[in-house]
Amino acid sequence: MININELKELLAVPSVTGTEGLLVDYLVALLTKKGVAVDVDAMGNIMATKGTCTPSEYYPCLVAHTDTVHSIDGAIEIREVMRENYMGERKLALTGFKPGTDEPRGCGGDDKSGVYICLNIMDQLDSVKVFFPVMEELNTELKSSARRLALRMCT
Repeated sequence: MININELKELLAVPSVTGTEGLLVDYLVALLTKKGVAVDVDAMGNIMATKGTCTPSEYYPCLVAHTDTVHSIDGAIEIREVMRENYMGERKLALTGFKPGTDEPRGCGGDDKSGVYICLNIMDQLDSVKVFFPVMEELNTELKSSARRLALRMCT
C-alpha cells in the first residue's frame, strides 16, 4: 500500500547527481531505524542487508539509484496536483515546487519512486539485499560498476 506522506517526504529530499548526500543520510537513518544492516562505501553507494540466507540460498536483490537529473537548489515542496497523463487523462500527480510559490521544480521521481518501491518490498520480505547507487545518471562506466557491485552483493 502506498503511503503518500512517506513518498512525499522521500521525494522532497534533493539528490542531484554528485550531491546525493542528503538522500544517503536520510536512507541510512531510515534503514537503521528499521534494524537493517547498512554499509555505505566511499562514493555513497548504500548496500543494505535484511535477514540471513544459508550458503545454498541467494538473497533477492533490489536496486534503485538515488540521484536525479533535476538541479535543485534548496528545498522542494511536494504537492498533489491534477495533471494530464500521456493518454490525455487527468490524474493525481505528485509534483515538486519551490516552497511557498507555484514555481515548478523537479522532485526526482526517477528514481526516488524506485527507491520508495524497494523500501516497501523490503518491508515485506524476511531476507533481502537492497542496493542504492549514487551518480547513476552520470555515465555508463559508473553504471557498469554499480551493476557489478550489485551482483556481487546479492550472492
